[in-house]
Amino acid sequence: MKIFAAIVSKTKNNPMRPKKSFVFALLLLASSGLLGGCGPADQLPLPSAESPQQMHPAARVQQAQEFRKSVDLHFDARRQEQEASVSIWLSNPEQKPITSVESWLSFNPEAVEVLSVDLSQSAFRLQAPYGQQVDAVQGLIRVGAGNNPPLTSVNLPVAEVRLRLLKPGALLMDTFSYQPDLSGHVSANAVVQGQTYNLLRPPASPAVALP
Repeated sequence: MKIFAAIVSKTKNNPMRPKKSFVFALLLLASSGLLGGCGPADQLPLPSAESPQQMHPAARVQQAQEFRKSVDLHFDARRQEQEASVSIWLSNPEQKPITSVESWLSFNPEAVEVLSVDLSQSAFRLQAPYGQQVDAVQGLIRVGAGNNPPLTSVNLPVAEVRLRLLKPGALLMDTFSYQPDLSGHVSANAVVQGQTYNLLRPPASPAVALP
């Protein structure tokens, strides 16, 4: 935990590289045994017998892309007059050991004001180094969290977002930069033999659409 806390402190002033910092922190935790606790039945088999340390970087990317994706990210939105709330949660039907989640959302800052991003009811107890940041200029909500030990529940709550609607019309929000590997900012990750895999299937677009 001291390693994670040190990385959090160091990266708070460097918001330009949150993704790499978060993944790096998780890999450090895994290598130190802090993300252990999964028995052989919980471990995800590697597609290849070759260890990640021996693989070429391009082969690692290909392996990550071929890794079975079975986790879905959901956004349950409710509206009451000029306010709305969005519950973010993961569906994990195969009960894979999920170590971390990232769910960045884009919105129109001229039409929406973010009132709060609440992780008090989240299944994930560790916040990403960049925290839960809202960029009201670019229209971006950054949600990231992890857990020790990995979580295997079928349904995993992530965060609750409260919004104020500034203009009449539909509420539209979308995920920001989903990628099949770890290069995006929308993922559900598992650590296997020191290697991180994104198990999230492509989210629906738009993520939120309320009339």
